[in-house]
Amino acid sequence: MGIEIERRFLISSSQKRVWDGDSLQIRQFYVDKEIVSHLIPTDIDVSMVHVWRIRSSQHACFLTGKGRRTGATGVEFEWEISREEFNRIDGSYALFGIEKTRFLWRGVDGLLWEVDEFEGVHNGLIIAEVELDTEDQLVQLPE
Repeated sequence: MGIEIERRFLISSSQKRVWDGDSLQIRQFYVDKEIVSHLIPTDIDVSMVHVWRIRSSQHACFLTGKGRRTGATGVEFEWEISREEFNRIDGSYALFGIEKTRFLWRGVDGLLWEVDEFEGVHNGLIIAEVELDTEDQLVQLPE
């Protein structure tokens, strides 16, 4: 089972931007499992997965399955998919989609943060997340 430990933070749009740096343009669509079932390896138990999405950036496309979270820990599986497969699914079968710019920012504690600035109907929403090794790992928040 894929396990992800991460903490997420809602960032005020009035906060000083300390996360300038490398960025990705991301298009992301949520889909029903039936639409992507042919892309899921049959030797993996995904019964704990409740949310399926496809995501595209300049570099690659992915199918991700996420399960319920307990604290900062949740079930997550991710597989790279072809751009053709992403394009086949994105508009025709998506439940809804989002677009965002993801900044990759290294914090003073050395952790890699992903800071997402949403666009479109979610314009102004900023979420920062950081993946951790353990739930009790200390995180130094930027000022």
